[in-house]
Amino acid sequence: IAFFLEGVSETANEAMLTAQQIIQLLHEDREKIAGLGRLSTSVLAAHGFLEKQVITDVRKVAEHCKLSIPTAAKAMKQLEQLNIVREVTGGVRFKMYVYDTYLNILNHGIGEN
Repeated sequence: IAFFLEGVSETANEAMLTAQQIIQLLHEDREKIAGLGRLSTSVLAAHGFLEKQVITDVRKVAEHCKLSIPTAAKAMKQLEQLNIVREVTGGVRFKMYVYDTYLNILNHGIGEN
């Protein structure tokens, strides 16, 4: 039973560390966004959606944040320029974006032994 309890304790500690890292990341990213001035409202909305869906496209951001497609595209471009997201398709249309740092935090430790 001690082995089982040790595993539970270790897992709980790792989960707590992951949560703390995510909270810190979100705080730092929101500070970057706050410096954008009038654009920050739509960029913050897009960022909030990315907290729930770390891989997305402009259409989904527009739909979930109740933004026009051009406004959502500008918001994602701002997030890309702030190095918060990365565009992964390389195309002109139908771009996909990844919230890399957030995803890396979630994936940390997976497959490590």
